[in-house]
Amino acid sequence: MPRGIKQSKRDLRANPRTFTYVGPWLGMEERETFQQPQHCQLALNIDFHRGYIEGRRGFQQISTLGADRMHLHTVKVNGIPRYVLGVGITGPDDTSATEGTVVYYVYDAKTGENVKTSRTIANEPTDPEFSCRFVDVILAKDTDGDGVKESPHHVVLIYTKNNIYVFDPHVNTLAIAEASMTADVIAVNDINWGYWITPPRGSGPFGPIMAEHLGSIWYAGFPEHFNVELSNPIHNSQIQIPETVINQGNRAKMIFGPQHVAWSDSFDPLGIVAYHFLAVEEQEVITGLKSFKEQLVVFTDRSIYLLTGGTDETFRLFKAVGGVGCVAPNSIVEANGVLYFMARDGIYGFTGA
Repeated sequence: MPRGIKQSKRDLRANPRTFTYVGPWLGMEERETFQQPQHCQLALNIDFHRGYIEGRRGFQQISTLGADRMHLHTVKVNGIPRYVLGVGITGPDDTSATEGTVVYYVYDAKTGENVKTSRTIANEPTDPEFSCRFVDVILAKDTDGDGVKESPHHVVLIYTKNNIYVFDPHVNTLAIAEASMTADVIAVNDINWGYWITPPRGSGPFGPIMAEHLGSIWYAGFPEHFNVELSNPIHNSQIQIPETVINQGNRAKMIFGPQHVAWSDSFDPLGIVAYHFLAVEEQEVITGLKSFKEQLVVFTDRSIYLLTGGTDETFRLFKAVGGVGCVAPNSIVEANGVLYFMARDGIYGFTGA
């Protein structure tokens, strides 16, 4: 009830009053506890978290320039939001490039100034159905060219249908560069095993899927018959990797599909060793990954799997829910300890059990 208007419950029942509020509303909250007759039951644009009533801050426009199908990511420098990175495609009204060309914008997070505007990403094919994923990582860089990676950089990995890219806010050009599966990898176990030298490709039916979990980066969304080349061939006598995923004509290649998920070494986001992969049941397609309550939730189009454990030796993947899966990767949202997602027959909540 608006401030300054008081009515008893009896008066309200006898003479109900209607109030018209004009939006748009930036937030709505229903309050059910500790209610008194003079207290509001529905709050619009009100923030209560400080213990008193105050207006909730609204949104602020930072720029009118952008691209179609743009994906946005806040880039922090020293823990403070510094840039907003936007990656999308040129639309029919953009005459600067062919329609569907993948471009990126870099905005100043405070002023909205376009620090870098409409630059194409080299080697990324034209794609009218473009999609991508972002994750913040640390990459060890060889800045002086002596072959030693002595300089860790906080960067953003961009996973697309065709490649992995790196946005480094500490480089003056603010350019997006193609990630190197050799130069940007530490590969602590390369004496014993081969590492991926083919970058992950998220061109499967649900596009690129990526998440950070326990210090590793997890990749999914692969297409059917996705061929991965390794730095070293897999030994004939090994028993850790099923022979069914190894190219029998060239044991330095493995074959994956949309049912597989692969992960990097801890704190080596592009260092994917040969045996770091798992698979859900055949004929299921992975649609989403989410680190949740110290577990990795693996959504498929018809089930939910949980990955438990904290090391290669203790990882276990098991099906927690059958018959309900996620069909829209962008719908997976965590709120108040619940994962909400869209299934074929509606929106569901998953608590992790």
